[in-house]
Amino acid sequence: MKVFRIPQQVTLPFGYVIKILMLPDKEFDDETGGGCLACWIVDERTVYLRKNRPIRKRRADLAHEFLHACADWQVLLLATNQANVKE
Repeated sequence: MKVFRIPQQVTLPFGYVIKILMLPDKEFDDETGGGCLACWIVDERTVYLRKNRPIRKRRADLAHEFLHACADWQVLLLATNQANVKE
């Protein structure tokens, strides 16, 4: 049976790289401020996951946070296209 591992990064078109970090609870809380199970930080282009959660839940967390990342990528892409059209 093939094991699907969580990647360390995903690259979307136009060079939008999304880092994926799995951290122990203490480090996760320090990086994200705590209070959540997973976190997307757009300024860092990083998805943070809690390392102690079961793999199936981490995958679900990643899928959820990846949707936020894709939405931010689309906003950036549309803003870039609009700037090019105005010139």
